[in-house]
Amino acid sequence: MVLGASGSGKSSLVMAGILPKLRKFPDHWIILDPFRPGRDPFGELAISIENAYHEIKDNKVSENFTSTIIKEKLIADALKAVNENNKNNSYDLFQPESSESTLNNIVSELRLLSKNQRHSKVLIVIDQFEELIGHKRTYKSHDLFLNLLNKSLSEEESPCMVLASMRSDFMGSFQQTITLRNIEFESISLRPMKIESLREIIERPAKMSAIILEKGLSDRLIRDTETSDALPLLAFTLRKLWNDYREDGVLQIREYDDLGGLQGAITKEADIVLDIARKRGKEDALRLAFLKMARIGEDGMYSRQPASMEDPQLHEVSDILEKFKERRLIFSYAEGSSTIVEVAHESMFRSWEPLKRWLDDDRSELVLRQQLSRDSKAWLTEGKATDRLWTGARLERAKELSESTYLKKNESDFVHSGIKRKRRQQRRRRIIASSIIVILSLLSLFLVITLTSLQKANNGTANFLLGSIDKNILDLDYHSALENAIALVTLGAKSNETARCIQEIAYFYTESNQLKKADSSLQVLKIFTQDLQYASLRKAVKKVNPTYFDVLEIRYYPEMVLVAGGDYKMGREKYDNEEEADGLPIHDVKVDSFYMSTMETTAWQFNLFVKANRRDILIWGGIGNEPVNNVSWYDALFYLNWLSKKMELQLVYDLDMNITDPNTLDSLNVDWQKIPNWNALGYRLPTEAEWEYAARGGLRWEDQFIYSGGNNLDILGWYHENSENKTHPAGSKIANQLGLYDMSGGLWEWCWDWYGGNYYEDSPIDLPKGPQTGEFRILRGGSWYSNDYYCQSKFRSGNVPALRYFYNGFRCAKSL
Repeated sequence: MVLGASGSGKSSLVMAGILPKLRKFPDHWIILDPFRPGRDPFGELAISIENAYHEIKDNKVSENFTSTIIKEKLIADALKAVNENNKNNSYDLFQPESSESTLNNIVSELRLLSKNQRHSKVLIVIDQFEELIGHKRTYKSHDLFLNLLNKSLSEEESPCMVLASMRSDFMGSFQQTITLRNIEFESISLRPMKIESLREIIERPAKMSAIILEKGLSDRLIRDTETSDALPLLAFTLRKLWNDYREDGVLQIREYDDLGGLQGAITKEADIVLDIARKRGKEDALRLAFLKMARIGEDGMYSRQPASMEDPQLHEVSDILEKFKERRLIFSYAEGSSTIVEVAHESMFRSWEPLKRWLDDDRSELVLRQQLSRDSKAWLTEGKATDRLWTGARLERAKELSESTYLKKNESDFVHSGIKRKRRQQRRRRIIASSIIVILSLLSLFLVITLTSLQKANNGTANFLLGSIDKNILDLDYHSALENAIALVTLGAKSNETARCIQEIAYFYTESNQLKKADSSLQVLKIFTQDLQYASLRKAVKKVNPTYFDVLEIRYYPEMVLVAGGDYKMGREKYDNEEEADGLPIHDVKVDSFYMSTMETTAWQFNLFVKANRRDILIWGGIGNEPVNNVSWYDALFYLNWLSKKMELQLVYDLDMNITDPNTLDSLNVDWQKIPNWNALGYRLPTEAEWEYAARGGLRWEDQFIYSGGNNLDILGWYHENSENKTHPAGSKIANQLGLYDMSGGLWEWCWDWYGGNYYEDSPIDLPKGPQTGEFRILRGGSWYSNDYYCQSKFRSGNVPALRYFYNGFRCAKSL
């Protein structure tokens, strides 16, 4: 497995480096044509095998070696293995007693057709292997294809070997893909290219072509080649210089400047095409097309997304996209009968201002699309389970999206099913309300005769309404909850339960500063306040039921526990895996006593902040007492400042979005000033040292357990093996020794500190707060999506602070 960042030269190393060397040993290798999995990995592999047959047999035709027949055989074998596995109720997809691999039989037959290669290894070359794995896996054929590879490679003395290139940030997904766990593999990680190598890339082709480079041009190009994806940019720029300025046999610095440098070479070309689109009145249509060709990666950065020209929004600007293709800014390839297009250089997402602006303006829509894609597939996989359908504000956003843009069929069906479900519920409420009126009318006419039967009907209706209200509140739909509560009051049943429901609705509206709605809710209970002031309404809400009011305080605001400070040994003594190396060396750390919330911040709690501030963070996720996810490090700071102000505490963070922070290398350009006041007693994020100290149980328990609270992760937290690929209510597992829940698993939790891989080497002893500068902020604890390895109390991770993703959340801390 060749690993590296996007644009680091993985494919080039494989295609122009490894394969040419292997081809020098034809007695040892039969090399199939490299392919990308795309939507049809079986078809791509089958074409590669057919091409190898034609090369061996000098283009002769054989019925056994047509790509169509090969594809059918491979799919049949993969399906057969899965069906056998299902019959045996086995978790492992392929057992030792499984029938022999059809893929191995086909390539063995291929070897026999060659006189000198009967014992050669058949090399399957897969470019961009990440298309097959992880949560972004899109097609069922991808799962089957991984099963096929597993069966082939697991067979003793398999004739096949796979050489693949993959983005390094997908390594975690690779390790967590169950189908691949038993496959032995070696990895080669591409490191930043040395200056000498870059100079050779620039100067040797020029020398071979008798082109003179002006003195200093190579140095300029090398100096500009700093980003991880600069190699494709360098290739593009050198080609542009060659095409435009080679006639006199000299390439000059002035000519390089005329292009706009490494970044400008691409942006100038893109601007030319954009100008054409504007003249044809297609700029907005082009914007929509590019949104289909982008996604937000696990690192929070924009990256390319394959898109089909069959999509109406791409088809509308096919003439403009062809112009981009001519200038090598996008490329296309065939997948079956479809044409797929992709952005050629991911640096365009950063350097071409119009595209960057389009993506930033529609970032929330991009994430919503990705969530919709993921959840609609899960809905189909689970037999269109109604509990998978979206509700509340997220459904409304999806409805708006479906009305404004083209969705795939499964996505459209998912949204419309959610809308239909909501309409059924609304109709049911109207029917219930009408039934109540009818029942009350009948009661006045037949009071004596029907008293007993009506009482039963009322109780049944009341129980249904109470269940609906609880579900509404869980879904954060307080408007519908109030409608159902009014129906309950009209019914005149379950008075205590009715009061409880309305008290919570009024509490939510009061605490989220929707004071008119709070007053209207209380009036349903015949409670009339003197004024619409926060203090008066809060007092009136408490008066309904003081005991339940205390329950609501804990539900909607974090419950804090004291973590007694002390000295401890932070980090690891040694590491068994390269990913643990940043946890070295073990070092002395002292933390003061502080408070930490018992659970991760929940959707109920975060929703108060969103409504109170009218902040439309669009993509944040979770319902009720589930931990809120899809929140960035910045979102957490805003919430914590709001909470401090709500509790009349001094703010810890001075946030100024008008001043650039000189300490951040944040690649998403969210770099406004963030100055902490560590003496303030308001709410804040824990430091990494505080987080690990608390996760390990404080002073008495620091070195006893692998995970927070013990060594059995199944009873301590939600992770990949027990989460069923979704979040669960906070605090539903066992707490650690300090009474803290879900510190192993649940969600990755943001900490204050910048991430520094070597920070432990010179970390101060007293109250360490991380490096002074950085690009990533610390994340700790693992998540429901992680395997057990990442949930260890000592495991470190970090990511872009502007990242909003479905496995990131946070919990609160507070100084004494």
